Amino acid sequence: MLAPMKKLLLFMTIFCLCATSFAQAADYTGHIKVGGRKRTFVVHIPDGLRRKNLPVVIMLHGGGGNALQFERQTGMDAVADKNGFIAVYPDGTGKGWSSRYTWNAGRCCGYAEENHVDDVAFISQMIDTLAQNTPSTPSASTPPAIPTDR
Repeated sequence: MLAPMKKLLLFMTIFCLCATSFAQAADYTGHIKVGGRKRTFVVHIPDGLRRKNLPVVIMLHGGGGNALQFERQTGMDAVADKNGFIAVYPDGTGKGWSSRYTWNAGRCCGYAEENHVDDVAFISQMIDTLAQNTPSTPSASTPPAIPTDR
C-alpha cells in the first residue's frame, strides 16, 4: 500500500497531466501582425471535435472590454462545445498596457478610431489565419499551428 504522501503526489501528477491535456486541446491565443500592430485573438475549439469544416463564430467584445473577459462573460465556449463550432474572440486595440480595448467603428470609439486602426483588415486576416490553421478547413492540422502565447 502506498504511503499517503506518495498517493497525493501520484494523484497530483495525474490531475496535472489531465488538466494540461484538456486545456491545451481546446484553447489557443493567436497573434498576427496587421498594419504594424500585433493583434491577438482567443480561439476555442470544442474538445473532441477535430473534424473538418467546423463552423466559426466570431465574438466581438464591447468598448472597454477584451477577448478573455468576453470569453468568460458570455459563456459561449459552452455553447460552442454543445453545438460543435469554433468560437473566436478577437481583441480590439488600446493604449499601451491597458486591456480595455475598442474597435474602430468609423465615427467612434476611442483609441481605435483616433489612431485609424483598420479592424476590418485585422478580422479579415484573422479569418485567413484560422482557415489555414484550424479544423475549419480540410487541410487543417491538429492542434492548430497558430502562433500562441497562452
